[in-house]
Amino acid sequence: MMIGGWSCFAAIDRHNNHMGEPAFNIDDLSQAERLTLLEQLWDSLEPGSVPFTDAQRVELDHRLDEIDHGDVDGIPWEEVVRQIRGRQR
Repeated sequence: MMIGGWSCFAAIDRHNNHMGEPAFNIDDLSQAERLTLLEQLWDSLEPGSVPFTDAQRVELDHRLDEIDHGDVDGIPWEEVVRQIRGRQR
């Protein structure tokens, strides 16, 4: 994974199933670089691989039901990202 032209992690030790030392200190990243890293990490996960608690699943089902019944309006992803990035200022 690359952030600002730098690899985020040194080698991954595949025999012991863990990552090596980070190639840089995350605290040295700007807010924008951290958000990019977070987005890249999230996007790298396989669909369905993120476990939910029972309470989270109930809440998600409730929210999806509200959307399906037209009880709430969704917000386009681009707007959500714009709002998040606007809070960083």
